[in-house]
Amino acid sequence: MIAFAKRSLISTAFALVFFPTILAAQYPNVRVSKVGSNDPEEVTIAINPTNPQNLVAGANISYFYYSTDGGQTWAEGRLSSSLGVWGDPSVIFDAQAMPTLAIFPIR
Repeated sequence: MIAFAKRSLISTAFALVFFPTILAAQYPNVRVSKVGSNDPEEVTIAINPTNPQNLVAGANISYFYYSTDGGQTWAEGRLSSSLGVWGDPSVIFDAQAMPTLAIFPIR
């Protein structure tokens, strides 16, 4: 009986310590693309290291997004090039906090 009580106490303590942390760590899902859009996929997001409210994202095949309010709202744009735009995007902020979006050209 004592062993069961100890296990129960440990389980309760574990739940009280870690369960609120798990709930607090869950951020809400936020739609990056426009409502009704099914085209963008494989979204990659970068957070500005000097201003976490500034985010930039890229998605297949030629989409880019940016947010200035920590990701609560997003603006959408399309990339174009005389060489074409194709491939999985990659996004990063450089040492001067300037965003860079890289996508392979078709040719």
